[in-house]
Amino acid sequence: MKKIQTVSIIGDRILFWQAALMSVGFISAMAYLLYNQSSELRLLTVGFMVSMLIHWAFYLFHKVSIMLNKHSAHLPALLSFLLFGFVAVYNPLHYSEMWVYLLFYPLTVALLNNKTLFATWTSVFLLFYFGFMLWDPTISLEEGFGISLIGRSLYAIGSCIVCFYFLKYQEWTHQKMKADLQEEHNSRLIKTLYSLVPVVERKSHTSREIIHTAADLMKAVSKKMPDNRIEDWEIDLISLLHFVSRIKYPDYLFEKQEKLTQFEFNLVQEHCELGCELLGDDESFTSIKEAFRKHHEKLDGTGYPHQLAGDRIPVFAQLLGITEAYLAMITPRSYRKSLKDYEAFMEISKLSNIAYDERVVVALGQALKIPEVEETNTGLVG
Repeated sequence: MKKIQTVSIIGDRILFWQAALMSVGFISAMAYLLYNQSSELRLLTVGFMVSMLIHWAFYLFHKVSIMLNKHSAHLPALLSFLLFGFVAVYNPLHYSEMWVYLLFYPLTVALLNNKTLFATWTSVFLLFYFGFMLWDPTISLEEGFGISLIGRSLYAIGSCIVCFYFLKYQEWTHQKMKADLQEEHNSRLIKTLYSLVPVVERKSHTSREIIHTAADLMKAVSKKMPDNRIEDWEIDLISLLHFVSRIKYPDYLFEKQEKLTQFEFNLVQEHCELGCELLGDDESFTSIKEAFRKHHEKLDGTGYPHQLAGDRIPVFAQLLGITEAYLAMITPRSYRKSLKDYEAFMEISKLSNIAYDERVVVALGQALKIPEVEETNTGLVG
């Protein structure tokens, strides 16, 4: 729908400028007619007036009646084709080389920045162009007919090729601009999130180093699962987001040894949504928000906040969840000792296909270089 709207807006502008160009031609012809009342100028003025009225009629038709459906993107291309065809056949300037004017139509379609439209309407254009060329009375059927035909054909094909590369350049420029804007937006977001890091450090009595530790581990595990491609920048952002999202916890909660009350547990669950809220509505963060929202869900449906199960939990969410669990086990607390790497992994392995997908558990073992997992390379032993 967004692509259709873009094509509609660009098409609207193209039709407007075509109508405006004909209006300039009509006004110029009228000005000359005031000084010279020749029959040729009268005919030229009438020709421009008819062209202007038809162009403005097509522009208004497009402006008022366009419907945003899967075919509406073709409307500006169709109207432009009819306008080019009308001007070429009607020829208000009585120009003997009017075929040159038609060569600008592929550029008009290329400006719509849509490959499907370009392929469709340049094909229509070429059929019309060759028909117009055979009908054109300015081409002599005598000597030089074949050379003239070949020359004009090459111009038409060359015009389409040049405009195709112009379309590709537009796409490249658009993608680069989009990537630059996204990078700038990501940079601002990361700076904002990092401004909250000192607050979370004081509340939780933990160091920001855990952000980089978690990100490095997730990247190492992700590389062991090549079928589930997760970008490094997504991992860096979700690791930072996970640390910052705890800002809403009460200070005492980080050191509490007793079982959480229902109210406290509800607060803990809220950090899944708080992290998503910090990212806003940017569509490029969709997979990150989905992973963050579901990283406490378990395969057997006993997780939170929505008790999802099975393949409803994305691999990215599993990756964050298993990393959080592992790092929590190897980090010392005031109320317990930390586990060694192997011990922590064996605890997690007990939850294989219960809380975590076995593939993610195996990938974690390989990333940690656990001997049993590295040797089999297919799954957990026992």
